[in-house]
Amino acid sequence: MLLARRQTLMLLGWLGSLPLLLQSTRALSGPEVAAARAAQLRALIRHRSLARAIGRSYRTQFPEEADATTLTHLLWLDLGLPDAPGPQTGAAGREQLLAALDARVRAQFGAGQTVVMQGWLLARTEARLCALCD
Repeated sequence: MLLARRQTLMLLGWLGSLPLLLQSTRALSGPEVAAARAAQLRALIRHRSLARAIGRSYRTQFPEEADATTLTHLLWLDLGLPDAPGPQTGAAGREQLLAALDARVRAQFGAGQTVVMQGWLLARTEARLCALCD
């Protein structure tokens, strides 16, 4: 039985998240938590090449946030997710992340917390997420 293109792409998406699912079932250390969170956040980006271009611009404009660990920490806080260590520290569902991201982006646009990167007007959290993909 041949798989349709959509089924194949869906399967590839699930396989890509398998390490995160396996990793979330055990206690994670600090660097593992940051790596797991960064991977979860990067997985939210569909157009990585565009995100990388915007991300490079953001890292240049805000060099104090230029490393992945700092960006991951700031994004996790931006999204209002618990930062305390624990057995499930690195685990957050995709839907939870997308809902938190949507709420934060709306709030930042409402508050004028935006930046212009590569001609795009972005909420600061969106720009940070792009910078994480670089």
